[in-house]
Amino acid sequence: MTEKRAILIVSLGERPWFPGVRVLLEAYAAKCHADLIVETQYPSAEEFSLEEGPENVGRPNKRAYACKTYYTWFHLKFSGYDRILTMDDTCCVALSAPDIFGIVPAHALGYAQTGRADAERSFSDIRDFIAQRKIPEISYDYEHYANSGVLVYAVGMQDHIAPEKIVDCAPLLNSRFPHQSLSYYLFRRGNFPMFPVSKKFNTVPAVDLPKSDRRDLMDIRSYLNDDIHIYHVTGMYRNRHVIVPQVVAFMRGL
Repeated sequence: MTEKRAILIVSLGERPWFPGVRVLLEAYAAKCHADLIVETQYPSAEEFSLEEGPENVGRPNKRAYACKTYYTWFHLKFSGYDRILTMDDTCCVALSAPDIFGIVPAHALGYAQTGRADAERSFSDIRDFIAQRKIPEISYDYEHYANSGVLVYAVGMQDHIAPEKIVDCAPLLNSRFPHQSLSYYLFRRGNFPMFPVSKKFNTVPAVDLPKSDRRDLMDIRSYLNDDIHIYHVTGMYRNRHVIVPQVVAFMRGL
């Protein structure tokens, strides 16, 4: 039986760079024998009853972060997919990138590890949440802490990321790293088998520069390398509208 795959992008609001990113995604979806799904609207309140939450605690647009998990659940449960690769809409995929589905085992959660300092902050927020709820602890493992910009889910995980599960741990969206904190908690609660992929599948541009120097970059072209599979232009970059098209052109070989 042929595995049914999808690449899912949640792109809410005005995202001027996304048409260029989409060209790369369409080519990568074809390579991976996957459908490309782009969600551009919030689900209705009847479909997903999650309040936005206060803007002055953590990051704004908390419901948008939660929708990345909601839409993954929705398409695993109702669209018949066996596996779904989720990516942020600022993830630029090289035309030469290998098929990530062929690397991640069929029933594992595929992820790229990220910084220990980020993990410590998320773990602290999760511990506070658990203590306030007086619920059983989870395991904390830096090796399993993922940057949630690129994740591969399997259909057996759907019940553990269902809307009621997201709503139940919604206070984690107040974290400094909202989606990473919420995701780690749900992954550990669900006891997902974890499979780390190369950081080449989720690398920020100019990674060797200090964050303070990267933040205001206007021209990133000289910092790009042709051995990276996916460049992830995170919200740390203040000029993403300028940076992302440069990365797209590089990934297309233009």
